[in-house]
Amino acid sequence: MRGNGSGTRGLAVWAAAALTAAAAAPAAGTAQAAGTEGTTGTLVAARTERAEKAERVEKAERVEKAERVEKAAGVSGDTGATRVAGAAGAARVAEAASVTRAAGAAGAPGVPEADLAYHGFVTLEDGRLGVSLTPRNHGPSAVPDATLRLHWSAPLADEQTLPGACARSEPQAVLCRIGALKADGMGAEIGLRVLLREKPSELVMEIDTVWSGGVVDQNRLNDRQRVLVLETGDEYAF
Repeated sequence: MRGNGSGTRGLAVWAAAALTAAAAAPAAGTAQAAGTEGTTGTLVAARTERAEKAERVEKAERVEKAERVEKAAGVSGDTGATRVAGAAGAARVAEAASVTRAAGAAGAPGVPEADLAYHGFVTLEDGRLGVSLTPRNHGPSAVPDATLRLHWSAPLADEQTLPGACARSEPQAVLCRIGALKADGMGAEIGLRVLLREKPSELVMEIDTVWSGGVVDQNRLNDRQRVLVLETGDEYAF
């Protein structure tokens, strides 16, 4: 009888252990699932945080770049230069110009069109550049405001004396404000003398419109030009 009692107690102990294990299994599965969900949530949060950080860094870089360009275009003081890009600044000028060109290329309805052209001459002698040009708008629409860019393949000297409508924008470039142009009208003549850092035997001058007041210019052959200038003192027309 004692042997049967021992067997009964052993069976009871085994049954209790089995019931305990069965009860613990769902809890362990729940804990494991919760752990998996917690890990997934942590990974998602980490990715979101990295994405937000990257976006903040990119935004800060864009703001810093815009401030540098605007500061360069707004140089004044000894050079007598004024802010040629208007109150919007050179950074906004470039952004607006790209948007306007994209709209024109897409043929967006309602976008006014004009045909800007620059004609004049440039000379090079003893490290000094002389530039004289007259802007013209062939229409059909008027241009409320415009700015052109002059870029040279040779670096400019640090100190320059520029007209009030022009300002140094890059080590080898100058921005000049043209102002408003009527349809089929001419603007004021722009003349400036630029000092080079060295005395090259030749260089290339590039002319380009960087801002046209929201007006699209589909013909870029007469406002975007490249001129080869030799160090002869002669006038090279464009």
